[in-house]
Amino acid sequence: ELLKLVTEDIQNYNFLDWSYVVNSNYHGSDFAVYNSYISKKCSVGKGSYIENSDIHEGTEIGEGCIISGVSLHGETIPPHTVLHGLKLNDGRYVCRSYGVCDNSKESKYFGKELGGLLWTEPIFKVCNTMKTAVEATLAQDTDGELLSLMESFNKADVTAVLPWEDKLNDKIIAETIIEAVENLIPADKVVRMFPNGVSERVLRYLREKIEKLDDSVLEQFSKKVRIYYYTSKLVNHDKFTNKCFDTICASVLKSAAKSRKSNAFQRIVKDEVTIRLPVRVNWGGGWSDTPPYCLEHGGTVLNAAISLNGELPIEVTLKRISEAKFILSSTDIGSYKEFTNTTELQLCSDPYDPFALHKAALIACDVIPNNDNIPLDIICNNLGGGLYMNTRVINIPKGSGLGTSSILAGACVKGLSEFLGIKETDNEMYNRVMCMEQLMSTGGGWQDQVGGLSAGIKMVTSAPGLEQKIVNTPLSMTKETIKELENRLVLIYTGQRRLARNLLREVVGNYIGSDPDALDVLYRIQQLAVLMRFELERGSIEAFARLLSEHWELSKKLDSGCTNTCINQIFLSVEDLIDGRMICGAGGGGFLQVIMKRDVTVKMLEDRLNDVFADSGVTVWNCKFVF
Repeated sequence: ELLKLVTEDIQNYNFLDWSYVVNSNYHGSDFAVYNSYISKKCSVGKGSYIENSDIHEGTEIGEGCIISGVSLHGETIPPHTVLHGLKLNDGRYVCRSYGVCDNSKESKYFGKELGGLLWTEPIFKVCNTMKTAVEATLAQDTDGELLSLMESFNKADVTAVLPWEDKLNDKIIAETIIEAVENLIPADKVVRMFPNGVSERVLRYLREKIEKLDDSVLEQFSKKVRIYYYTSKLVNHDKFTNKCFDTICASVLKSAAKSRKSNAFQRIVKDEVTIRLPVRVNWGGGWSDTPPYCLEHGGTVLNAAISLNGELPIEVTLKRISEAKFILSSTDIGSYKEFTNTTELQLCSDPYDPFALHKAALIACDVIPNNDNIPLDIICNNLGGGLYMNTRVINIPKGSGLGTSSILAGACVKGLSEFLGIKETDNEMYNRVMCMEQLMSTGGGWQDQVGGLSAGIKMVTSAPGLEQKIVNTPLSMTKETIKELENRLVLIYTGQRRLARNLLREVVGNYIGSDPDALDVLYRIQQLAVLMRFELERGSIEAFARLLSEHWELSKKLDSGCTNTCINQIFLSVEDLIDGRMICGAGGGGFLQVIMKRDVTVKMLEDRLNDVFADSGVTVWNCKFVF
């Protein structure tokens, strides 16, 4: 009667909102479920009913069964079988098994004759665990203490049912969250599924699942960061968001470190080295180079190295000094400090530390250890002297959007390699910069350092994988096309510093949370990068400009804060003079870039901006490609 009600007659009660499935991760209609977890890697026969049970992978349940109060781990249940687990008052277990059509007032048991009535015949073995009780009843093991249906009913611990149901409910909620992660259901939708949040017991279950995941395996890494992120949304707590991004940071750092050779036992080979690098303009695919997107899908970016007002504005100088100390300096911000203690040099995660970048470079290039406390005088003795490192960003406002921080990090790596006589591939340098960014807890991708360390106009790509291998392909453009593009490309400084907000976490968080718009935009901007390359290589600046403007519209979908009233007004004021527009970098403020119409001059653009924005700091800057 029960089986018929829940698997056949239930459709007659739709007006009462009755359902085949209540509180389960299962969403089908072949069988009925109440408060049970059903592994996707098990099979359940049509017309069965499962309640208050935990069904693990490998389990096979036949048609027309009733399964209640048990945990199954790969067992095979014959068709038309009742399997009912009970905890007894003394803490032991019994599992009662009989045919769906067996009558407790008769002596038939699975078609066999019993000595007495099924209700009173002692045929179910008492065991110390539910697992052994299930195994015993399926094997019809009668060796040991036995109970009848009546005795097991009378001796059942009825209070044990509630905590068991609660435990199952917790598992169902947790597994539903994990299933949502695996199926890329948006985090916001999952939050709406659980409007009251989740309990501490569910969080504990999720933490246990996370601890079993190996973040050196891409699939498990992806699941781990998303479980953290979805959990942060469900409980509205930053600690889980921090764990999500800490996991990304640790994994990128580990993979980047693994992909480069160690520079141990190095010595200073030059008394002085100065490195000057260009900045970069980004055209297509930005954000696709940022973990975890590039790790899971690969990245595609189109950018170019440029000088500003005739200068290469990124500079790093290294000098050998006779004293056993390290001197770190930053000319453009007026910072200078002498270090005689290795431990102090190892502290590089404070964003307010003016020497965080210098320290991270020393660690990433193996000049000092990341953790081991080796005295600095010993390090200097091994190097053959002390070290002076000065960084300088020449005449570029802070928050420019031209990739200055990452390119400055790249200049440090390049300078230290030359200073210490280390021959490194481009990929090894890119990976050292990625290590630096993770050590500094700033995150970020690889396009900025590639844009500055590699000259010219290029398409930069990587394949999916925790260990990113960057492929740098210069565009095949005619000299005429390059000259025309250079003449028509203009940078406009907004007079505003890019907003210091948590942009990386916002955009990357939307991707991790499977936001449909973020997923669509990240895919589409890579397509645009490829189309931009096609148009540039065939010499169509107008088509390239149109794609640049299209990219700008998509960027605003990905990050609504990348524009503001000032930026909108600047673009609006020169709309009749330009064919294409785009912001430099990410976030509102910093530099904008425009492609002027063929018959427009820089002077015309400057005059227009001066008329509209006189004395407001909005200015035109001269830029040239660096090959």
